Amino acid sequence: MSDLKDSKDTKAKLIASSLQVFGSKGYAGTSVKEIAESAGVNSALISYHFGGKEGLYQACFDQFVKEWTEFLESKILRPTSKEDFYFRLRLMVEHM
Repeated sequence: MSDLKDSKDTKAKLIASSLQVFGSKGYAGTSVKEIAESAGVNSALISYHFGGKEGLYQACFDQFVKEWTEFLESKILRPTSKEDFYFRLRLMVEHM
């Protein structure tokens, strides 16, 4: 059970670090070594968990889409009034 938690923690650290590094340097300007160092893990774990840099980038994109969808569903969709709609729309713009 601990190995599964450690594996999930490692993947989460890699995604979080990747979002920051990809965000500041772009895909082409980012190295696997740089991401691993930022996450505090061995660079081989990127291949192990994601199949390489491209797989990690895809996981970052998937994470972004998941979080954005959750935000939209919980904060923006299904307003109860016109005022509520404008409030939710403002939240979305601020979040972006």
